[in-house]
Amino acid sequence: MGNIKDDLSKGNYLMYRRGFQIEAFVNPIKIVDGVGSIIFDLELFKESNYNSFLVVLYSLRWFPSGAGDQAWSVLLEDNRELEALEIEKMNNIVRVQYEDDNLNPNNQANVNLAGDWFDGKRQDPNYDHMIFTVNMSPYGYSQEEKRYFFETVKPDLVFFNRYPHTASPTLHPRQIEYGWYAMLHQHRKDALEGLDGTGAKPIPFGAYTQTFWNNMPTPISDTLMAYNSYLSACFGAKYLSSFVYTDFTAFDNLNEDLRTILFDEDMNPTSKFYTQARVNKGILNLGKALTSLQTVDVRMIRATNIEHFVQSNEFAGGVYGWHDTPRPDENLRSVRAKNKTHQDIFVGFFNPIHESLDGTNSTDENYFMIVNGNHDTDENTKNTTQKIRMTFKFPKGKEVDSLVKINRDTGELEKIALNKRWWNKRYFVDIELKGGEGDLFKYDNGVKFIGL
Repeated sequence: MGNIKDDLSKGNYLMYRRGFQIEAFVNPIKIVDGVGSIIFDLELFKESNYNSFLVVLYSLRWFPSGAGDQAWSVLLEDNRELEALEIEKMNNIVRVQYEDDNLNPNNQANVNLAGDWFDGKRQDPNYDHMIFTVNMSPYGYSQEEKRYFFETVKPDLVFFNRYPHTASPTLHPRQIEYGWYAMLHQHRKDALEGLDGTGAKPIPFGAYTQTFWNNMPTPISDTLMAYNSYLSACFGAKYLSSFVYTDFTAFDNLNEDLRTILFDEDMNPTSKFYTQARVNKGILNLGKALTSLQTVDVRMIRATNIEHFVQSNEFAGGVYGWHDTPRPDENLRSVRAKNKTHQDIFVGFFNPIHESLDGTNSTDENYFMIVNGNHDTDENTKNTTQKIRMTFKFPKGKEVDSLVKINRDTGELEKIALNKRWWNKRYFVDIELKGGEGDLFKYDNGVKFIGL
């Protein structure tokens, strides 16, 4: 049995130690007629169930007193370094991001600057606890340039920003949604390859999630907000960042498309604020286990109500139909919606990140996450709950008669009894998931649920 710190990438080790993160992308002040006022309410922030916030356009000294005493992160652009107050509070920094999605692997000069910057920080023990991150551009570079990027910058964690609710004059909403799937697939693949491309030490990845208008006449629906977070976690993301918490800029000429949906113009919380708080709570409860798990596969059960030709085309981001290749957990024989007409269902497969964690000295213990991809385009236009049947067949002598899952509302474990068909020795269970939501399961085989 190896040492967990040595066996894991630095990013995976730090995420394991830190725990799942959901941060809010915050701008602390608003300027009206040349007068600035603080709009970031720390007491209200506690109700949002975010466990950290991201300092972006303004340094920490613009935030309310005491903000730096809780977990926070920082995005440093244009050669900005930490200021005096930020250095004083740097023990509470979770991650530090260098530049944004302008850091494209196709610009070798910028890549070299980023590599030198991070190498310098790695020499300073004050930065040892911080997760060094980049926001990976998804386009415009070759595989060779991407490989050089990873080997030079050596990020602990890769972020990407692609949003599921956006206007387009040419694309159907399902095409936009499937493009978001494709980006999840690509960045999951990049992270699994690790810094050296061999896959020996995967790094974690994170995703920006949508809490802004994005050229749409209506805000993203509650069920798509949930889907945005739960599907990212199903693909293996261990860090989520809501874009944006308070408005993107603090100036009078605010771009209307970048308005927050979490607050109204007077900075009172909207219903979306409480939707996001509920989603955050559920994800963080699953996150107790997810940062101790490594994504090993993702499968999609495609929708039956074909709304557009995109659903019947080859999936742009890769091949992961249920039967396309052998699955890592052959005990789970099928997953299907009981509804005659249904939307996409995703299944994510996970194993423990290290052999010392699950009590069996094995990384082969199987976990799986089921996510209901049924969501509203507009609010409350349809019933998005889906009943989903899982069917199992176990090797002789290794049968189990129940599953264990994390209750998203309480964070406690629940036992789910399986039904047995005596004529074919298969087990099954029906679950119900609301639109966009997901649950994390393992077999009730006497091995404790990791992270709990």
